[in-house]
Amino acid sequence: MRMPTAARPRSPIPLLVRTTVLRRMAWAGALILLGCRTPAPTALPLLGTWRSDKQLTLREVEKTGLTEKQRDILSGPGFFGERTIRYEIGRMRSEVDGIASWMPYRVVNSGKDFVEIECMDPVSGEMVRRKILFEAGLMKMPIRTLGFYEVFRKVDPEQHASDRVAEPPVSADSDGQRLERSHP
Repeated sequence: MRMPTAARPRSPIPLLVRTTVLRRMAWAGALILLGCRTPAPTALPLLGTWRSDKQLTLREVEKTGLTEKQRDILSGPGFFGERTIRYEIGRMRSEVDGIASWMPYRVVNSGKDFVEIECMDPVSGEMVRRKILFEAGLMKMPIRTLGFYEVFRKVDPEQHASDRVAEPPVSADSDGQRLERSHP
């Protein structure tokens, strides 16, 4: 014996109208999700060539709890104002005293005034994250172990750390005799 089957329930809304409404709701949901998504992190503010600014970095050092002796050491030659970093997509070039090295990096987060990268620490060899800040055309890179930022200015890509500030012009006195350059 065959079992009787129940009749399909009838909807007061025609089938064509129901599918159209569902499609519209699906599109609206997709558009909402697209509008809410977070943009992919970008390296754009980072790209270019940056040179360490000794004076601005030393102002950052003054904000720390370092001793006077530590500050004197950091303000001496060989610490700040001598490094140039060139960021390209996925790699950076660091140069100090004519010695350059390339290192890969990966952008993990970015915002209006920062880029967070993951790269290998050249001293420890471990992967570290660095949150680099941007303020008024300056780049501030954290010196994690000492608790302050090294400040960089964007420069012409042809300039490197080995380039020095132009020497003052040689001048002559009224008799045409060459005068020595005066150094500060």
